[in-house]
Amino acid sequence: LREALMSKAFWILAFGHGSSVLLTSTMMIHLILALKAQGLPLGQAATVWGITMGIGGLAKLIGGFVGDHVSKRVAACAFGCLQAVGVAFAGFADTLFLALTFAVVFGLGYGARAPITHAMRGEYFAGKSFGKIMGISAVPMTLCSMIAPIAAGVFYDRSGNYMTAFILIAVTGFAGSLIFLLAKKPVPPSMMQTRMAD
Repeated sequence: LREALMSKAFWILAFGHGSSVLLTSTMMIHLILALKAQGLPLGQAATVWGITMGIGGLAKLIGGFVGDHVSKRVAACAFGCLQAVGVAFAGFADTLFLALTFAVVFGLGYGARAPITHAMRGEYFAGKSFGKIMGISAVPMTLCSMIAPIAAGVFYDRSGNYMTAFILIAVTGFAGSLIFLLAKKPVPPSMMQTRMAD
């Protein structure tokens, strides 16, 4: 656990994953209200979120396949950025067609990213302390998932629309996804000492 906490990769993964979680939590809480405010009937808005989650579920299969065939760092970055683009798109979705486009873009990014980030943690930190490592890495993720929806609500209360909030949160999520590219697999200090001894 101590070695994991001292590695850059641990914190990069924690905050990279957190940047994706803030996108998801914001959409979970605000998307239906946003689509309703932008002109969609409540029933359609709710259906769009259901479709989004359905696409996300199927996309997990895609993410697992892609993660086994390309660099997981690149794949996590790409799907996280796609998820962020979906959030920005949600601020403009004032027709059912645009809302369904959001569902495809966000759902694919959200679903495909999830298995890749979990697989990266497994590859980087597998061992007897993996449960503790997962638990501690969830702290920044939880903070992000709490703060972003509150911020979106504040922006809506002040401006009367979600566009500004969704764009700012999307930019944050996009930037956070880029740091996945820096998450190189750490070399445990014990292995480094062995190499130096050789």
